Amino acid sequence: MKSTSAKKTFVGGVLWSAHNSRPTGIPLLGGRMIPINQAYFYNLSTKLHPLVNLQASDKLTEIAPILYDAQGRLDSFLRNQDIPVHTCLNSGGELARNLQGIVGRIADNEELGIYGAYVLKDSLSRFETILTAELDEKAVYYVSQKGGYDTATLIENGEAFLPIEIRLDMTDESLLDFKQGCRCLAFELPTAAGFHFLRTTESVVRDYYDAMTDYRERPTFRDNQPAAMGTFIAEAERHGNCDPKVIGTLRQLNTLHRHSLIHPEDVLSMTQAIILFGMVISAIAAMISEMQAKEEEDIAASSEVSAIASPVPAPPVSVEPQDNETGDEPEIIR
Repeated sequence: MKSTSAKKTFVGGVLWSAHNSRPTGIPLLGGRMIPINQAYFYNLSTKLHPLVNLQASDKLTEIAPILYDAQGRLDSFLRNQDIPVHTCLNSGGELARNLQGIVGRIADNEELGIYGAYVLKDSLSRFETILTAELDEKAVYYVSQKGGYDTATLIENGEAFLPIEIRLDMTDESLLDFKQGCRCLAFELPTAAGFHFLRTTESVVRDYYDAMTDYRERPTFRDNQPAAMGTFIAEAERHGNCDPKVIGTLRQLNTLHRHSLIHPEDVLSMTQAIILFGMVISAIAAMISEMQAKEEEDIAASSEVSAIASPVPAPPVSVEPQDNETGDEPEIIR
């Protein structure tokens, strides 16, 4: 998902902005996605608009809170890199300079004056007009909720849909694919989401094969590349004591989705991607739960073997005290 310019997206109550130079946020290929409070622009307007109502006869000491609030919020906006502005920088800078000049007179306890009231209202009007035009050109989208899945979680923290005891036994690569799939699902890229979800499944299937076959050599193609997911499933069933229900679920995923998604003419609908999402979570959880159970059985069996192989220790030797008047050595009783 490439980004060549700053874009922002409304996501279920949160404004998201992609900006290449920002060092924090959610990493994307070519940029980063940064959460921003959607009330940002509203708060800006609430601090600037009161300048319109100032009168020439107003004492600067009395309107100082209004001036300080407007100055601080405007300065923050003009320096903001999350949603950088360009066209309105000159008019915004002019308004900031006018505010600075008037704020510098507060200590003199003067009135705002006709000229002061005029330049504030005039520069504010031009800034608002240009800012409105520039914001109209920004790309803004509302990302709707997908099924019962929270949008912000899909984008920020997709791995949270997996139980903690399951994801702790997943590799970093499989978790990364799962998270990318969640983001694709949020942004309505169903075929891409399915692709990432099945990559995650295939990665876990290989680990499942290793665990259930006691790390038997992995099946490969003739060029020594890893075999297809279907082969790993069949070989795990053949050489490992696998739960038939888990094997059945994996075969269903492989037949219904894995085979079809490798062909460019086949695509997933959003409904199919959401259903696949649930199936993948179920399959991954089932595989890892079975792997964990086998590991516990192996540890228990190993402990039993160790206990049988250990020699039985000889009973302790006790010494009975004797009367030493005769000078004889004490008798050892076994």
